[in-house]
Amino acid sequence: INADYWQILEFYNGDYSYQNIKTEYPPYSHFKAFQKKQVIFCNTHYRDYYEQGLLEPDIILADLINILHPGVISGHKQKYFSLLK
Repeated sequence: INADYWQILEFYNGDYSYQNIKTEYPPYSHFKAFQKKQVIFCNTHYRDYYEQGLLEPDIILADLINILHPGVISGHKQKYFSLLK
């Protein structure tokens, strides 16, 4: 509940949001990462995380570094993970 960030992998057809999380289980809205809008999200419906991502750990790591430490990797474009909007 007190984690700074929360990582979610979800297969969802559409735009996933904080409202989706709250609808699934309302107590999730009490999580610190939820309240601070620090949910790291990968929609496996649109991103081939399970097919290609597991062969690209360097890109997954770069995605996470870019989210957790912005500016450390210049020019990196998120491929699998991004902050949920």
